[in-house]
Formats: sequence, C-alpha cells, structure tokens
Amino acid sequence: MGSGKRTVYVRVGTDKVPVEIDEKTTAGDIKKKLGRTDMILTVNGNTVADSDKILPLLTEGENDVRLMPESPVGSLLPFFTGEKRLRQEETLLREIGFVPTGARRFSGFVRTGSRIVKMHVYLPSTFPYSRPIITIDDPYFLEKHPCIMERDYGIEVHFHDEDWKPWMHAADLAVQAIAFLKSVDRRDAIWIPEKLISLFRLAGSPRRI
Repeated sequence: MGSGKRTVYVRVGTDKVPVEIDEKTTAGDIKKKLGRTDMILTVNGNTVADSDKILPLLTEGENDVRLMPESPVGSLLPFFTGEKRLRQEETLLREIGFVPTGARRFSGFVRTGSRIVKMHVYLPSTFPYSRPIITIDDPYFLEKHPCIMERDYGIEVHFHDEDWKPWMHAADLAVQAIAFLKSVDRRDAIWIPEKLISLFRLAGSPRRI
C-alpha cells in the first residue's frame, strides 16, 4: 500500500464516518478523532491495538473498519448464567470479531504487533464460575513467556484462575490476551526456564583449583 493520505469510512453503530488518514495514523488516532477512546477498533475482521498503524492494514478495495464497544470488566451488564449468559458472551465476542466455531467455542483473527494470529476462546461447562480458556494457533509464541504454554488442547495463553470473577466477560479476557501477546512480540524475548538459568549459573561459576 503506498504512502499518502486516504479516506476510510469507519462504521460506528449504524453510521459510517469518513476519516482521513496517512502513513502515521494509528488506531488510537482514529479513536481520538471520533471521540471514542473507550472502544475497540477492528480492520477487516482483525482487532488492532492503539499503536498499530492503519494504512498498511488496508486493501486496495473496500475495507471493513469498525469501532465497537468494549465490555469493561465489572461492567453494569446484567449478570446471567446458563443459556442467557452464553448468548450474552456470543454477542460480546462477535463485537470484537470472534464467531462461533464449535460447541462453546469462538474463533477470530487478531493482530498482535507484527503478526496476525488465529485465537480461540472456549467457555468451559462450569462457565462463568470458571475462566474461559484462550488458545492460539501460532507456535511462534512458545517459550517466549511462561504464561504461554502447550497443552493437549492447543497453545494456551494462560490466566490465573484467581484473576477471574464470574461477572467478567470472555471478550475482556480475549482483549487482555491480545495486548499481552503484543507486548511479548514487541519484546521478542525468549523465556528461559528457571532450571536452565540454574545450570547456566553453575556452568559460569568459578571453579576451585
């Protein structure tokens, strides 16, 4: 995509708002221009972070750029369980680009800095009293952080159970996972297990003669 200014139409609810952008315009800039810094921006189905530049994400043809409400943790949405809660979660997940792909499973493509990753959100049978499980398809993130681990069911972006409360929403956890993966990708750090660190220290310690 070449440089220069371009007008994109951002869908906000039922409205399409024209916004002029250039090669420096980020998702955060668009939110500020529209006075919607509390919302989530998606470009062609991918959730993008505030620091992501928009122009490289656009195609030559028509683009689907949307601002959608974020469901803040502890929001005033009614607290449901059972089928009502599942329908509520599906609505919130669809708003950030996830669609049903199985029983209690939702999938979507997300941008995590330099990469586009397919992410899955599973709602366990004990949901909302136990946290959703979030996995990704990209092995690139393995061994880059102890909270990204390979399980029987996929590569999990792990959250501690005690950090989950029944009134939270799976969409919130997905947004947190996207931000976390972006921070890991930006650092491009390789996590070294504590066992290996201990071995390195022993190997590097001075020997007695």
